[in-house]
Amino acid sequence: MAMLAERDAAYVCVDAPRTDAVSAMPPVIEVTCPELGYLRLHGRNAETWQGSGSVAERFNYRYSHEELEEFVAPVTQMSKRVEDVIVVFNNNAEDYALRNAGEFQKMITNVRSTFGIAPEQAEGADW
Repeated sequence: MAMLAERDAAYVCVDAPRTDAVSAMPPVIEVTCPELGYLRLHGRNAETWQGSGSVAERFNYRYSHEELEEFVAPVTQMSKRVEDVIVVFNNNAEDYALRNAGEFQKMITNVRSTFGIAPEQAEGADW
């Protein structure tokens, strides 16, 4: 992380299956530059993550409401430390990415409206 921060490069936080597969990254939420926080959600389809026949099979996953809720607080915290936060849904089988992105957007909007302020303005708030 220090190397990225020294170069002002954004770390890409990744959500993927919690598995021992070589290609699975650990779930680390971190910010390494003040301009950008980046979260990429690939889905948690452990059965097809390693050695599946196609990318479509690998990312064939729709996040549940409860799983999406796991990201509200980390994304909100990231927004307090950077200018922009980008959340990319790469669970691109069927229409899962669009549905999950829409649901997550509503969750973030609800956080903002509940507290009456933008998360990035909530210095010291516990989210």
